[in-house]
Amino acid sequence: HEVFAVWNVTGDSLPSQAAMEEGCIDRFDAAIGTPFLDSDIYSAPITPTDGSFDAGDREVICYTFEFDTAGEVAQITGSVLGSGR
Repeated sequence: HEVFAVWNVTGDSLPSQAAMEEGCIDRFDAAIGTPFLDSDIYSAPITPTDGSFDAGDREVICYTFEFDTAGEVAQITGSVLGSGR
């Protein structure tokens, strides 16, 4: 896994999980060098929980991962930042 973006949600209520995933996808191309839908790399967010959001947490951490041929999450060797993968 590799972090490729960190950003803060705005507003007075916690966005949906889908909205925060979309926020990571929006930042994917600039970090990886290829559009998300064309990439063999996947993305997921670490997001605030309801409780942490109420306590002031607004940070979303976007990270990359990939699957091996068996469909298991694989160890990424080296950085994928700017790789165009």
